[in-house]
Amino acid sequence: MRQFYLDPDAPGGLPAPGDERSLDPEESRHLLRVLRARTGHRVLLTDGRGHALTAELVGGDVRGARVRVVEVRRDDDELRAPRLVLACGLIKGKRWDALLEASVELGAHVIVPLLTHRAEVDPGAGRRRRWRTILQTALKQSGRTWCPELTEPVDLTGFLAAAEGDVAYGRARDRDRAADDPDLAAPAALAHAAPSASPPPALIWCVGPEGGWDDREVDLLAERGRAVRLGPHRLRTATAAAAGLLLLAARRETLLAGTAAETGPRPAEGA
Repeated sequence: MRQFYLDPDAPGGLPAPGDERSLDPEESRHLLRVLRARTGHRVLLTDGRGHALTAELVGGDVRGARVRVVEVRRDDDELRAPRLVLACGLIKGKRWDALLEASVELGAHVIVPLLTHRAEVDPGAGRRRRWRTILQTALKQSGRTWCPELTEPVDLTGFLAAAEGDVAYGRARDRDRAADDPDLAAPAALAHAAPSASPPPALIWCVGPEGGWDDREVDLLAERGRAVRLGPHRLRTATAAAAGLLLLAARRETLLAGTAAETGPRPAEGA
């Protein structure tokens, strides 16, 4: 069943069972014209903030289909720490769009566009609005309940100064260094997580732009995090971003499983 987006900032906030809400025009057109839904049709919704809702169509039109909420479920796994943070140097056009889509599918909670020395210039507000639309579309397609927060672009120094959590960054092995260079962690080290009762607030993956990090940026990253070698070949930014997120997602699952074993199941959220 296709998932639809319910604006979390709409009046009334998170609805309870029995409450009615109107979908926005784009969602309404898809529901009524493309899917040809009729009154009584069951609909899956998410507010992109960790809630999954089941509702049924009760009326309205393509300007605002009305649905009545039947059930509200909180997706605890999306809301628990650690969060997955992707901090990535800006790249051009469609490659950045594809990176955003993949980041949703791979579980990112926060995406930080980095203004690095070799990155694209700070985009305008229009492009950032388009990026948020891409994230919402990927959210619906993937079936997730959390739409990644897209921050304002920030330089690497400012980001690292404010970052809270475990920081890792991708770096190719220098040709003049040994294959077992101790300064470069293997991919398995990024995915591995020892059991912990208090996981870090975030697992942060930093990726440079197409031109790579400059020397100053490498020094900043080395002071704050650990370098990870993803393979013997040079990777495009989008590929490195996806590879790192996949490894950190595996680490996060291990940490969540360990925390759940310590605390036991959590009660469902009330209406």
